[in-house]
Amino acid sequence: MSSRRHQFTTSAPATIRNEAGRPLTFADAVNNETTPVEPSSLDRAMCETLDAYTEAARELLENRYASQRELAPPNMRAPCSVLVARCKDGILVRYDLAQEGQERIAGTILDSPLAEVSPHLSDNLIHFPQDPRFYAPTAGGLTLALVVIDSKTGAKAVHPAGRLLIYATSTIPEGNNVPLPPARPP
Repeated sequence: MSSRRHQFTTSAPATIRNEAGRPLTFADAVNNETTPVEPSSLDRAMCETLDAYTEAARELLENRYASQRELAPPNMRAPCSVLVARCKDGILVRYDLAQEGQERIAGTILDSPLAEVSPHLSDNLIHFPQDPRFYAPTAGGLTLALVVIDSKTGAKAVHPAGRLLIYATSTIPEGNNVPLPPARPP
């Protein structure tokens, strides 16, 4: 297993700084609002799995699949810090590029549903609405724009193309049966 530090808290991640459009920054707890807790067996298993996944991906991209390295997502190619937010109705995992030697897996156990937590931890990209037909996401978030540059004058014209949103659900729809292993690949 890698040398990344595993840290869990029982409150909002006060030792993790979250600014829109920037990677999360991790710091050691320095106040009384955050209470470190002994990770459960589930928490330890998640950390060990994420560690093993990251190490295996990097090893494959450095050796066997080196020619495909640039096609892999950044969290497989470069040092990352990982936040595991365990909510009432699911788990949100966020990867952020980190400086070498500052990789960390930090977890928090929140008494909130994914619908409240995910917009804040995903730059307003991921939402878990109760009913997507009537859901109006809050302002802000990631937008996509087309920039046209005039080759003669260098003038730029920006054409907004839209806002990026991912809607998800924290429940499996009725009648949708997921086969258990070994009937499905791992």
